[in-house]
Amino acid sequence: MSKELTITWTPVPREFYFGRNFGYVVAFKRHDYLDWKWATVADPEARRYVYKDASIVQVTEYQVKVRPYNSQGEGPYSLTAVIYTALDVPTEAPADVGASALTSTDALVWWLPVFQQPVDGYQIRYWRIRYWRKYYDNEAAANRLFLNRTMENQTRLSEILPYWHYRVEWRYYNEAWIGTRLENMLPDSHYMVEVRAYNDAGFGPPGEICEMFTKKPPPDRPPRLVRYYDLFRTYLYITWTHVEPMYNESRIEGYKVMIKKEGHFRGKLMLTGRHYMFMAVPSEGDLLVEVRARSEGGDGPISRIRISAGAVLGAQSLGVVPLLLVGLCSLSL
Repeated sequence: MSKELTITWTPVPREFYFGRNFGYVVAFKRHDYLDWKWATVADPEARRYVYKDASIVQVTEYQVKVRPYNSQGEGPYSLTAVIYTALDVPTEAPADVGASALTSTDALVWWLPVFQQPVDGYQIRYWRIRYWRKYYDNEAAANRLFLNRTMENQTRLSEILPYWHYRVEWRYYNEAWIGTRLENMLPDSHYMVEVRAYNDAGFGPPGEICEMFTKKPPPDRPPRLVRYYDLFRTYLYITWTHVEPMYNESRIEGYKVMIKKEGHFRGKLMLTGRHYMFMAVPSEGDLLVEVRARSEGGDGPISRIRISAGAVLGAQSLGVVPLLLVGLCSLSL
């Protein structure tokens, strides 16, 4: 507790008592005060003295010194040492705690920070509700995440919200809020989330517990790709089948198409609701075209094809009439 000042020392060995009624005189004062306070400890084996005062401020510097005494008189003081009063645990709880699922396995939790100092960070606890169990121990089942409150690690919502999330939820937030991502959660599940501040003295009170539901998982089936070349082998038409979600999977919102050079990690990413695309055949080098379904629960598995410079043996060619039909269909969409 910060209302206490604890002073410790090493006891004098018994052979150096040199008289009866051996004990200690403990003197102490705040570093900015002139007058010393003192107390007598009559136990010769004592190793500590605790001074209690409601006016003591946490983490305050004190000067202390100790000297022995016996029935013959008092001995010399020890060297003056500097100590500090204890630190209080946070007494303020994070306000307006909220949580929202981003995918089937990731979620976002946010809160208004605790302005009481000092606060070293925040503990986020989250656990899944098991409806088939009448009783459950959330302490044993909870996952714990620690967010260190330093300027390097403090996370603003603008840094962790995906760009498509701004349109839906960013208008409710401002830069005063902080938060973090929760990962590796179970799909289509009910979770409870709790946030509390902490420092070296311990944990403060938790904020209001909030609940959230993770989304259904994305379909586990990739789209099937089909490619066609024109008569001159200069343009490529790629189409893919629609991925139909099952009852326990997320609804398909579109498709992600990645075009990149073979051996490269980055490339050109496109989001589309169509089931086809046109592209020029590369003049040199090979390209990889990757297509995957996109849903609110996340992205499905990838289906990919390799496009080599020039024609690819075995690739189907489109005649003039089918090409005109494809062009007219694309213009009408």
